[in-house]
Amino acid sequence: MRFSDQFEQRFAEMVTHYPTKRSVLVPTLLYAQDEVGFLSDEVIAELAGRLELTVLDVRNVISYYSMLTTKPRGKFNVQVCTNIACLLRGGEELLEHCEKKLG
Repeated sequence: MRFSDQFEQRFAEMVTHYPTKRSVLVPTLLYAQDEVGFLSDEVIAELAGRLELTVLDVRNVISYYSMLTTKPRGKFNVQVCTNIACLLRGGEELLEHCEKKLG
């Protein structure tokens, strides 16, 4: 996997600011996702190798954070809050309306 020179420079800098390679995983995943668009198997394997982690370790972190994705997303990402406070203020109706309009 070949990242841009800007990514390579940023990655090298980020690694020096964290106590362990594992602790730089989330910022690196976010930065890689911004560059590539999503976290493909190739990106995951590359970052796991660089950070001396297993692919499973990386996938576990990705599955925990909703802002990380392993599938390409559309140009726009619409998210609707559905926790209890939002539901009490009409979040569910808003979600249903969006689903009808957007498919």
